[in-house]
Formats: sequence, C-alpha cells, structure tokens
Amino acid sequence: MRIAPAFTAALLLALPAASARAQETKPVRRALAGIVVDSATGKPLTGAVVDLGKREVVTDSTGRFRFPDVAEGAITLSAWQLGYGDRDLPLTVGAGTEPVRIALAPDPVRLQAITVMADRFKSRRNSVPYSVQAYDRKVLLGSGEFNMRDFLEYHGGMMARDCTGGERSLSTIAFGAAFPMFASGGGLCVLVRGRWLEPEVWIDERPAFSDELMNYAPAEIFMVEVYGRGRMIRAYTDWWVEKGGKRALEPIFF
Repeated sequence: MRIAPAFTAALLLALPAASARAQETKPVRRALAGIVVDSATGKPLTGAVVDLGKREVVTDSTGRFRFPDVAEGAITLSAWQLGYGDRDLPLTVGAGTEPVRIALAPDPVRLQAITVMADRFKSRRNSVPYSVQAYDRKVLLGSGEFNMRDFLEYHGGMMARDCTGGERSLSTIAFGAAFPMFASGGGLCVLVRGRWLEPEVWIDERPAFSDELMNYAPAEIFMVEVYGRGRMIRAYTDWWVEKGGKRALEPIFF
C-alpha cells in the first residue's frame, strides 16, 4: 500500500508539533529547600518531620530540609515536631522560589507530656536488675541507619544475626505459652550467654515480633532501650510518647 506524498508531508509536520506540546505539558521540577525553627526563639529544630504528600524528610542538625524533585505549582508543606504544634504551609513552587522557613509554636501540654514519659522511662530502667542501654532521639537521628534493626546491630552493643527455624525466643522461654506470638522462628536473634535467641520485643508497650523492627526508621523512634545486652528491646515511637504522657505505663516482665 502506497501512502500519498501529501499525507506523508502532513504527518512529518505534525510530529514536531506533537512533541512540542508534550514538552509543554510536562511539569517542570525543581529542588525545594528550607528550615524549621522554634517560633518563639528562632532556634532551628533538629528532627522535625516535613511532609509533602506521600514524601517525608527529617530536618538535619541545623534544622534544614530539602526535597530534590518537586513539580512546579501550588503545594502544601506540613511540618511537626515533638512538643510543638503542627503547621501546614501552602506555597507555590516556581523559578524564583526562595528557601522556605517554617516556624513551629511550642506546645506546653505536649512538652510536659514528653517530660513525664522520659521520667517514667528513666525510673523504670533504674528499677530492673539488668544492664540497660538507652538511645535517645538525638542519637537515633544521627545514626544514618535505614531501619531500627540495622541501628541495633551497629549501635546496640549486640551480636546479632537472622534467626533460624530451631531458635526459640526469650519470651517463649520466660512466659511459656503466654506470648506464643514471639516464637516466630525468624527475625532478629542475638547472642545471650552463648546462645542465639530471639529477644523479647515491645513497641509502644505492646508485644511485637523482632522483625517488626525493620518497619521503623530511627527518625520515627523517640527512644529505644536494650535490656541485658539484647534480652529485651523496647522501642517507643514519637507519636506514642507525645500522646501517652498521661497514660500509665505497663509493668516490665522478665
């Protein structure tokens, strides 16, 4: 089948135009940077979370954050930090967009809740007959690890490895059938008194599988406690600590 020369010429002329239209409709993307500060003092806030839709970043030690690839147009940045009120900031991303400054107002009620929780953690650690290592938010934010399992392996002073099917968890040994969910036969195992055993893990005061630690980044954790060189691991998320200042803590069992 032969194509008419006139049709071919028209098709060739249309292709550049279609390509130009596609380029015109493709959104331009730019880097977006900024800083999060205390509205009362102007002090940069380390570890504040800045949210852009489904994307989150955490501010560094100078309070700064950066999204490397944001489409031009109207957006809303959301920011929050422990002990501060949340903030939504609408803005327009374009060629002349300056670095963003987000000021968060201190919330006395939230700050008091955090203080109460920190005091309870300390009191509880002092009451147990085991060595306890506690890692606070500052240490967690500066660690650089991808998830909490990696953090504990490299910073928790533990010898760790993946569990095999024949290893029992410490909580199964301690509680018998009371917490069978711990006998997962997988996840993280630590060397305790010459034996590889799955530690007893609690996340926000609930029993958890050890492999759940992989679901949390250090930036999401307020504090993690390691009891008896890995016999027990207790992790507390930012959200739970902030909301739990007026709740009673559950007792620790050994």
